[in-house]
Formats: sequence, C-alpha cells, structure tokens
Amino acid sequence: PLYKQYKPPVKELIPLPKGVLYLLMAALVVVGVAYAIVGHLIKDLAIDIA
Repeated sequence: PLYKQYKPPVKELIPLPKGVLYLLMAALVVVGVAYAIVGHLIKDLAIDIA
C-alpha cells in the first residue's frame, strides 16, 4: 500500500518541473532581451545627454 500511495505523486510531479523549467527559461530569455534593450537605450541616452 505504501508503494502504491507513493507512486502517484511521483507521476504527478514529473510533468510539473518540466513546465516550470520551460517557464523559467522563457522568463530568463525575456528578461535578458529586455535588459539588453533597456541597457542599450540608457547608454545611448547617457551619451546624448553628456
């Protein structure tokens, strides 16, 4: 009975980390691109002001 009770949570947890991993990867890419664009714009603005 312990093994049967223990196995379903493992099956449920396997798809979740993959989804979370993809979400984290997508978030990191979006943040990285946004940071690069914003950083570039700020550098251009700083050069224009100075």
